[in-house]
This record gives sequence, structure tokens and C-alpha cells, in this order.
Amino acid sequence: MIIIKSIIPYDKDIKFDTKIFEITSISLEHEEEKLRSEIEGNFIINGDYKIHPISISKEKFEYKIPFTIDLIDNVDIDSVKIDVNDFTYDIKGDDTLNVKIDLSFEYDELEEVNDNNEIEDVEIIEDRNIEEDIIPNKEIIKEEIIDEVQDSNDTYIMYHVYVVDENDTLESICKKFNVSKEVINDYNEFDELKIGDKLLIPESNES
Repeated sequence: MIIIKSIIPYDKDIKFDTKIFEITSISLEHEEEKLRSEIEGNFIINGDYKIHPISISKEKFEYKIPFTIDLIDNVDIDSVKIDVNDFTYDIKGDDTLNVKIDLSFEYDELEEVNDNNEIEDVEIIEDRNIEEDIIPNKEIIKEEIIDEVQDSNDTYIMYHVYVVDENDTLESICKKFNVSKEVINDYNEFDELKIGDKLLIPESNES
């Protein structure tokens, strides 16, 4: 697993309702909420300041600065760690507090799934309607299949797709279609016949 760490800089001007002569104390906290695709939070800045150089009293202030971090797909949301890496401030003009915050953003990167391997490892199941597998009255389905090998000695041009019934045996199926066990084995792969199996059976031209 790969750990990713980055620094996100924030630069914000906070305009006061009064003049600012001196910041006598200041502190920074942060709060955040982890959502599915982003992190929403606030910087909480509070402290004391003087309005005039000869002022004895101090005024309190507190401001919330919202922030949002968009998350990419490979972020492990449970591993996310957020902290303040650096914090500086300055007075701009006579009524604005400028704050610069470097936010440390750390997370574990999820491993990417290899699509090719996924396809190789997952058994592909045909998506079909179950009703298509129900053969009313055990009718035999005939399908014409063109042989890949054109051989003058090939006596089969028509194939049956037969669904095995509960009373079927390999011998009874051979008798039904007038073919040998070897022919059925050549066209199908099975260890033992099971109800619902589909067999591809070439139709013999022999009467």
C-alpha cells in the first residue's frame, strides 16, 4: 500500500469591523467531516487584539474559514489524516488580518484493479432468460451449423441441441439419435450426464 502526503496551501484575508493595531494572541484549530467524494471542514481562528496603541483593553475575535478537499477514486477514506503543517499571519492595511495556512493531507492509496486479470479470474456467466432453458414437452431443437472443416467424408450437416431429461441415459440418447457413444463424446465434454445438460449431437444421414 502506498502512503500519499501533500501540502495544501490556503491564503485568506479576514476583514475586521474595527481597526487592528496589534494581534496580542492568536490560535488556529480545524474541524472536518469525511464524505464519500470530498472532505468538508473549517479553520477556526480566534484570539485577542488591540484597536489602538494606547489601548489597555483587548478585543476578542473568532472566525471560521471553510475549506473543501475533493477526493479521487483511489483514496482510502478511512486512512485520511489532516493536520496543520504551518500557520503564519500578518496585518494588511489597518483592518484586515491575512492568514496563510499549509494543510497536511495524508492518505493510503488503494491498489488499482487490473481489468485484464479480473476478466481472467472471473467466470463469465451468460446473461439470459431462464425461460429460454425450459423446453416444452422435451421438443428437440435443431440448429444448422456449418462445419469449420469442409471434408467430403463428413456425413453430418445438421446438429441437435438436446436437453438431458431425468430418465435419460447415454445409451438411450444414442438410441434416440442413432449415434454411437464415441460420437457424442467427440462433440461434448462431461464426466457424467446430469439433468439439464445440453448435448450437441450431429444428425447422421444413415437411415
